[in-house]
Amino acid sequence: MTDQSLNPFNGKLVKSFDTLGDAALETKIATAEACFETWRHKPFSGLMSVTMVGAMKRGRLVHRIAGPERTQRSPELYAERAKIIAKAA
Repeated sequence: MTDQSLNPFNGKLVKSFDTLGDAALETKIATAEACFETWRHKPFSGLMSVTMVGAMKRGRLVHRIAGPERTQRSPELYAERAKIIAKAA
């Protein structure tokens, strides 16, 4: 079974994902828990540099998506932005 991500503008399929089974889901949860246990003991100042890098990456992505044509609204523009988002994911 697969899950699908659809473009809300035109309803077209953007990407399909395999549905996780119980074992795969448990592995992902265990990995997240292990990361949490590691990070929870780090000083806040150390975490800030990591979160700032993530914020800067998201900012660059938003800037690429918005671009200079912020007032332009067309199916072609949305399709191009969807490609940028899909490539970043």
